[in-house]
Amino acid sequence: MLIIVLIILLAYISIMVWLFLGIKKLQFSRVKPLSAASSFSICIPFRNEELYLENLLHSLKSIDYPTHLYEIILVNDFSSDASVAICKSFLEAHPYVNVQITHAQNPHSTSPKKEALLQAIKLSTKEYIVTTDADCEVPPKWLQGFNNKIKENQADFIAGPVSYFSTKNFLNYFQRLDFLSLQAATLGGFGQQHPFLCNGANLCYKKETFFNVNAFAGNHHIASGDDIFLLEKMIENKKNIHYVASAEAMVFTHATKSWKGLFLQRLRWASKTTASKSIYSKSIGTVIFLANAGLVIMGVLCIFKSAYLLFFFEYLFIKMIIEFVVLIKVADLFKLSILKKDYLYVSFIYPIFISATAILSLFKSYSWKERTFKK
Repeated sequence: MLIIVLIILLAYISIMVWLFLGIKKLQFSRVKPLSAASSFSICIPFRNEELYLENLLHSLKSIDYPTHLYEIILVNDFSSDASVAICKSFLEAHPYVNVQITHAQNPHSTSPKKEALLQAIKLSTKEYIVTTDADCEVPPKWLQGFNNKIKENQADFIAGPVSYFSTKNFLNYFQRLDFLSLQAATLGGFGQQHPFLCNGANLCYKKETFFNVNAFAGNHHIASGDDIFLLEKMIENKKNIHYVASAEAMVFTHATKSWKGLFLQRLRWASKTTASKSIYSKSIGTVIFLANAGLVIMGVLCIFKSAYLLFFFEYLFIKMIIEFVVLIKVADLFKLSILKKDYLYVSFIYPIFISATAILSLFKSYSWKERTFKK
């Protein structure tokens, strides 16, 4: 038993070192003031986002980029709150901003976000598609960051950083640390030139390429994954893939306000894992799950046999240190903060959370925005 756990721990350390070295390979810099040339269609589906839509729209209005080179397409995915009214009010108050609202057509879609995105992309008139979520706020130099990558590298697909807004409560900190770990995996993969993660809250891709790779074919039955599956299609078709490594390109979003909401969100994210074709994604995900599940099992065994206690704390200490080194590197690059005292509490809770989420995602249905999705 101890030998198996030790092998898993060594595999986990190897992955953390691989990610850390990948992060160091990325060239972080400020967004360069290159001449604007690329044109963008910003496509945003929304459903019941009355709390956040106005902030998103105002951040879009403040983008530092020639207005004739971008358009905003909002897709109402059958909202039952004041979301549409907020959008219309914004349009009336800011007629000079190129925004249009359209409405999703299929209320019973198995993958409503992909369907709404596809509808917006078909309506788009610009060369590149940019996506974010309705509960986000984008930075002023957002499009300039993508433009730089396009001009410098002729990129087909560009991913960017995402983080949570910070509030002073433990649930928010837990989510920010969890999200930071996902950003570390994203950065490490891109740095090693084997990307396997990205986030639809901050993506850009060439419209023509999107259709050429038949982006959503074969995964339309899965509710989430408009970002990961597209990345896999780009890799499969050997497209030019890049990452905007700059704090000035970071999109901020809101953490969930309850543990139940967080759990349902992570179930939704994990539901696409089994359909992933990425060897890196599945291998790394499996080792991370086993490393966390192994710690939980060791903790349970300590209750019945005190001889395991020393090994449990050694395992926990090594895992905490290697994770902290990786996370603090990413936090420094993006000018984010890690509260060291709360990190200790998260280190005890996180293995239980990640193990439960991974196991339940294999067979449990989940609800999201008043919709139920079955496995």
